[in-house]
Amino acid sequence: MNLQLLETNIGRQTETVQVIKSLELGIPTTAIEEIASYLDIPINKLMEHLHISLSTWHRRKKAGKLDFDLSDKILQISKLLEYAENVFGNSEKVRLWFKMSSIVFENRLPVELIGSLSGINLISDELIRIEHGVFI
Repeated sequence: MNLQLLETNIGRQTETVQVIKSLELGIPTTAIEEIASYLDIPINKLMEHLHISLSTWHRRKKAGKLDFDLSDKILQISKLLEYAENVFGNSEKVRLWFKMSSIVFENRLPVELIGSLSGINLISDELIRIEHGVFI
């Protein structure tokens, strides 16, 4: 997976307390740019899905770090994308799937749901069903 954030800043840390410490320090704003690039969507569209105003994004970008809550959300999204790549086999299929409406999500795009933990969990549940061949 091309999301370097997990590997360099958080992903290789196995102790939960260390992950929390990294989140408290704030992960770099480049993580959001990496996710936008990975999903091949404009940054302003990703901000919309994350429920972040562009002015807030510009303040965060200027600071260079994300706050704790957004760092945690980005970590969860990164893990979700990594799991999706394992399920689908490559990043192109992940991009396509995240941009396809689904009856499971009441005809919404999976990418539209990544702004909340509940949405991330719904997507994860659907990926588990896909991985195990259980279709609704």
